Amino acid sequence: MKRPNLDLLKIIAIISMTIDHVNRIIFHYNYVWMVVVGRWAFVLFGFILAYNYVFHTKSKTKYLFRLLVFGILSQPIFIYTIQEPLVLNIFFTLALGLYMSQLFNSQKLNILFISTAVIIVLTSLDSFLPIHLDHGMKGVLMVYLAVRMLELPSSHSLYIPLWIASVAVLNFVDQSFQSLLYILSSLFAAAFIWISYRIYVNAFFIRRYKLLFYTYYPIHLLVLHYLAS
Repeated sequence: MKRPNLDLLKIIAIISMTIDHVNRIIFHYNYVWMVVVGRWAFVLFGFILAYNYVFHTKSKTKYLFRLLVFGILSQPIFIYTIQEPLVLNIFFTLALGLYMSQLFNSQKLNILFISTAVIIVLTSLDSFLPIHLDHGMKGVLMVYLAVRMLELPSSHSLYIPLWIASVAVLNFVDQSFQSLLYILSSLFAAAFIWISYRIYVNAFFIRRYKLLFYTYYPIHLLVLHYLAS
């Protein structure tokens, strides 16, 4: 059976995430180029999980449960290594994005605006909440739109520019040149996703190593923390 070539996306996402965390844990964000490359990770992981959620799972509830389990197991390691006790790790962001797609499970166009508006409101309140998500509610919005983009027919092409816009908004920090670099870098990742999505190969790697990201995430954080100390 032929499927889109997500193997390369997964490898690049893992490398990008590792570079970002090396810069964060060991170099304390001293290298801008590593931040720029690190912007690819969440965009790629968000799309990969959205794709697997839509096409490769028989039980969406179990898929969400698996994310939450790994999120809970990884949280102590995340707090220990990143040292931000009021931030929930990436698994919770991904899970909430997927859950929002279930909550607003409709192909009607008005649902698009209602659900997006809800997440945008939550995004505006994100800075006032005591506990934050890694990548915030903007990350939730990006994952949600990725699911909707993949679930609905191509006639609902409005989801494509909205997802691209959410990728840009996710990486907007301020009006500085560095923020522009982050946005352009993330849009490059989105373009790379589109190119890879058009290439079909056997999906052996995806099926055999589907838990690679789940286990690699907490392990590499501990390794980097050890190296930094």
